Amino acid sequence: MEFGSHYTGLGDFLAELALLTSVDAEDVAADEGRETIKLTTIHQAKGLEWPVVFVISLAEGSFPNPRTIYRQEDEEEERRLFYVAVTRAKDHLYLCSPLTLGEHGPPVKPSRFIRELPQHCFAKLPAPGVVYDYR
Repeated sequence: MEFGSHYTGLGDFLAELALLTSVDAEDVAADEGRETIKLTTIHQAKGLEWPVVFVISLAEGSFPNPRTIYRQEDEEEERRLFYVAVTRAKDHLYLCSPLTLGEHGPPVKPSRFIRELPQHCFAKLPAPGVVYDYR
């Protein structure tokens, strides 16, 4: 039996993996000088930094979470989480927005948080999906 075969999809697998994975300052310090990839949630990443950070799924309908922005203060909390995510990068930050939500879903716009950034601060990179290199 293949590891992960009981998951219904990659999203379910990654969600559970992120919940089971704990990241702390000791883990980051232990990895200095080695090439590693850390998969984490924004909440787990508070207070930590990495040389390169990819923030994924930055699309309307995904981030901010549509279930959490009924009130202005809820949207501001999502904006604070976005700030936490983008301030984890020491050297390079990549903000990634899919073209669709789901394999056959309708086209989506990049997250309002990306659209609110000054245009001169990032470059749109050619990639499957939309990737922004924040400068």
